[in-house]
Order: sequence, then structure tokens, then C-alpha cells
Amino acid sequence: MEMLKRFTFELPCTISVNAIYKMAIRGKYGNMLPHPHIYMTPEAKDLKEEMALIIRNQALAQGMPKFKDTYIIAEVIPYNLRANADTNNLHKLLWDAFQYSGYIDDDKHIIERTPRRLKTPDKVRKVSVTLYEPKGQPSQEDIKTYFWWCDAENLKLELDNEEDK
Repeated sequence: MEMLKRFTFELPCTISVNAIYKMAIRGKYGNMLPHPHIYMTPEAKDLKEEMALIIRNQALAQGMPKFKDTYIIAEVIPYNLRANADTNNLHKLLWDAFQYSGYIDDDKHIIERTPRRLKTPDKVRKVSVTLYEPKGQPSQEDIKTYFWWCDAENLKLELDNEEDK
């Protein structure tokens, strides 16, 4: 496998999945809906669009290609979160923004990890994202070297299943 390409992004901290979606039981004119309607809040839409614009600008500056049907390894480092904050809950809007930016076609191809949380003196909540683009299917040796945080056998099986389709 040739050297991994690396692209880094500094983004504002996303909001929790609990704050992204709301449920409406009444329609626009106050009438009862036959089914509850789940919608993305205007604040979440605005944040997603803002993050997508930042991603486009930073990706263009780094010469990042648009990824289609390519596995991407993502390392996400949140800064200045509460001590008990659930980091998995923050990734939904982040990956939606990457997909909305047009640089990643589907967030199902992202293999992610959050290695640590960091604190900074300025106490600004933000997220640092590093994307790694492997070339081709990684060998078992590459998985041990570059993807040591993943269960190597499960990763190999997932990649094999995708190739069979």
C-alpha cells in the first residue's frame, strides 16, 4: 500500500443528535398529523451548511479530491467538551456536513475513531478532523500498522463484503 494521504480540518463543534432533530405532531396550520413528523431544526441546518462551506474551503486549499465509493479513515478530536459528554453523539451532523459539502459521497464509507479529548486554554469548543485516504484494500500488515484501533478481522470482512457486491 502506498503512503496514506492526509487531510486536516478545523471545524466548529457540532451539536448533539438530541438537538438536531425534533418531532412535530401538529401541521403547519395546527391540524393533527396522521404520523409524527421528524425534522431537522433550523439551527442544525444552518450549522451543517456553515460546516460544509468550511469543509469545501479547507478541502480546496489542501487539494483534496472528491471521494466516491472510497473508504476514508477519520480521526476526530473534540476540544473543550464537558467531561461526561458523549462524543459518538456529536458525529452525525459532522459526517452529514462532509457529505453535504460534496467531498464524501456517503458517510457509510467512513471508518472513524476518537482517540482522545483535549482542552485548550481559550476554552473554545471545536473539532479537529483528520481524514486518511488509503489506496486500495489494505493488507493485514497495513491494518496492524495504520488501523491498529480497529478489529482487524472485522475490518477485513467488511472490506471483502463490499468487494463482493
